[in-house]
Parts: sequence; structure tokens; C-alpha cells
Amino acid sequence: MDKEKVVGFDFGEKRIGIALSDDKQNIALPFKTIETESKPRLTAEKLKKALASYKLLKLVIGLPLHMDGKESPMSIKVRDFAKILEEVFKLPVEFMDERLTSSYIEKEMRGMDASRKTRAKNVDQLSATLLLQTYLDRQNNLRL
Repeated sequence: MDKEKVVGFDFGEKRIGIALSDDKQNIALPFKTIETESKPRLTAEKLKKALASYKLLKLVIGLPLHMDGKESPMSIKVRDFAKILEEVFKLPVEFMDERLTSSYIEKEMRGMDASRKTRAKNVDQLSATLLLQTYLDRQNNLRL
């Protein structure tokens, strides 16, 4: 029997990176990046279809905050999209502070001499992976 996974999303207006936990919810793994659709509900349905073969426990989405911790205009878009995700997936959504995740991933990939094309192709799902791993680590520390 399949174990439940946690899914992480790095939301962007053009692309959404997706990461999945392992069965024990200890390790985040990159899954894929999808292009967004013209309407948020269509994007949420596209995400659900991409994840249809997995048994999911909850969704985690990155919340873009300003460096001082205050919400940004993008935070409002993410919160609105999260409401749609809850309706479409019928699962709880939790938010995770995503300050600097994309820039961290970009920096690491540049350090590995990844081409700009490779960075652009992978940054979203790797950002989702970092975001989800941070979430899983915090959850696992709470269980200790």
C-alpha cells in the first residue's frame, strides 16, 4: 500500500516547481516544473492531474515574504492560490517561508557551473525541494 506523501510547491506566475516527500516524509525529492495556465483554477487542476498517481497527505506552498518578514504583494497571490489548491485537492495547505530559496538555488547552481538554460529549467523544482525539505525537517524535529 502506498504511503502518503507531502507535496511542496514553489509558486510563480509563469511556472510552479513541485517536490514530493519520500514515503516516510523525511526526504524531499524534486518532481517536476509545470507551466501555469491563464486561470489559477486551471493551474490547480493541472497540478492535481500531475500528482494523481500519488497518495497525498498535505500541500506545502512557499510564502514569499519581504526580508523584514512582512507580506509582499506576491504573498497575497500565493494565499489566494492556496485557497484554490485546498478546494481542488481537498487537502490542507501549509505555508513555508521561502525567503531566499530561489536565489540560494541559483547561487548553488552557478557554483556548479550549470548553464543558464539548465538553471532556468531546474530552479523552480529545486526551490520547491529545498522548501519542502525545510518543512519536513521542522516537522521531524517537532516529533523528537
